[in-house]
Amino acid sequence: MFTTYDIATAVSSSYNKNERIRLQALLLVKNGLSVAKVAEDLLVHGSTVYRWIKRAENEGLFSLKCKPGRRAKFF
Repeated sequence: MFTTYDIATAVSSSYNKNERIRLQALLLVKNGLSVAKVAEDLLVHGSTVYRWIKRAENEGLFSLKCKPGRRAKFF
């Protein structure tokens, strides 16, 4: 897992709003807040926070950027 310093450094160097929220969630969980409380504060589901944690552990801190979604449908 990452240290608090690593996560705080990543938060301060992030320019993407969504990435910054995800990193702050990791930092709050790392500092002892429960996943349920973090999810409630950020208005997301608890499984979302668990998914962010798992993705950061598997792929690294900088994997928390927004991934491209499905393209627009043209009729």
